[in-house]
Amino acid sequence: MTKEEAMISLSFHSGRNSDISDPRWINGFLGSLRKFNKDIVESNFINVMECLKTISEAFQKDKIDREVMTDIYGI
Repeated sequence: MTKEEAMISLSFHSGRNSDISDPRWINGFLGSLRKFNKDIVESNFINVMECLKTISEAFQKDKIDREVMTDIYGI
């Protein structure tokens, strides 16, 4: 996974991506929780962790990308 792919994936998991017709928006981490059912999709959590691992060096910088932080706070 590239950094750009990880950032796009985080935007879908947080529900902040503007492409709401993409199935990743509904089936992402927050999208799957919004159904208010008891089915928690573990692979979403694992994917969020993989995304964070991929962009982890961004957290070492003096300034962190605002979009990334907003997605993380959203999740």
